Amino acid sequence: MNTLPHPVVERLQRIREALGNQEIDVASRRAHSLKGTGGMIGATTLAAQAADLDQAIKNRSPDMAEHLKRFEQELDRVLDGIKAAYKLG
Repeated sequence: MNTLPHPVVERLQRIREALGNQEIDVASRRAHSLKGTGGMIGATTLAAQAADLDQAIKNRSPDMAEHLKRFEQELDRVLDGIKAAYKLG
């Protein structure tokens, strides 16, 4: 996971915590929020991955962990792009 401190990274951790505590509604709301964040910054693939994650959580999909992993990979890609664009390390 990207080491850049960022609220989205914190939200991802909160999704993991909510899932670990079986708080499906909380995890789903957080994933839905990340979908909006991705859309707001023009990261359409990130937004789509968040939407897929949200649906997987709501449906209690057996491949929820795979959706979470794909979202995390796309988040890393987006954050790396931000770091490069702003020369943040």
